[in-house]
Amino acid sequence: MLTFLPTKKHTYISEVNLTKLPSRVSGVRRDGERIVHVDVSVKDSQGDLLPNAIPKVTIVKHARYLQGALSDDEAAVVEVMSRIDKNLENAGLSGFVLEGNAPYSAADEATMAALRYAELDAIRSRVASYQAVFDWH
Repeated sequence: MLTFLPTKKHTYISEVNLTKLPSRVSGVRRDGERIVHVDVSVKDSQGDLLPNAIPKVTIVKHARYLQGALSDDEAAVVEVMSRIDKNLENAGLSGFVLEGNAPYSAADEATMAALRYAELDAIRSRVASYQAVFDWH
């Protein structure tokens, strides 16, 4: 009787192999004061992966081994906010991964607020693109 079936997908059956990737995806960039959607090419004409198709992913680490109350980490907030600005200027595809405290992957409130701001920027840009499509003004 089998009690474990591996679920790993490797090489040709993986969902991220080159043959399954689209040739273009939607990303976001800053255009003046607005955040706009841009097309990001993923593959060249030969089907090879382009360097700008690899997202810039920032890992935000929050590990505390102190007793008592945790204070907000201003350096982490500055890093997240700076990375948002830099990504919007230089990377069409980008994101954040939070490595937080166990068991809920949480960080201090200021860092969480900065990450929510990044998420809201993406939502605002999506709403703006829908408004342009449907001409809501």
